Amino acid sequence: MIKKIILYGVLILSWSSLFKLDKDAFKRYLPVGTFISLIYTLLSKINESQKWWKVTQTIFPRLPSNFPFAYGPFLFLPIWVFKFTFGKFWLYSITNATLGYLFAYPITNYFEKFGVYKMRRMSRNQLFLLSFSSSIVIYLYQVFINGTLKGSLGEQ
Repeated sequence: MIKKIILYGVLILSWSSLFKLDKDAFKRYLPVGTFISLIYTLLSKINESQKWWKVTQTIFPRLPSNFPFAYGPFLFLPIWVFKFTFGKFWLYSITNATLGYLFAYPITNYFEKFGVYKMRRMSRNQLFLLSFSSSIVIYLYQVFINGTLKGSLGEQ
């Protein structure tokens, strides 16, 4: 029961952050949030064969096992990070390195302690590198989106 409460909490807290987010930032950075959610959903499918981690509790059995994470913090946290750091790559990188470290070590330890998921064939260092490298990919994606929008709006 505690596992489900934790997973619902992860999802609800992430979505509740929308109340504090301004509309312009939400519209501007939602594409990057949905893109990273898609990436982590695909990684969840790959995980089925690679067994990098094992999710011991789901809250929506027909959806990917990492749904509360992919469509919770992995959707909204990038939007918040972009809101405060986009255009300052060094600050963005430091912020994402810090968040990646926190996720790979203390946060993963917490979720393993409560039996939500367990790392198996992926080390904490690999999890950190996956997190940080995906942050670089989505930064480049946001740069692309900004360029595309400026070009389509006739702004040069």
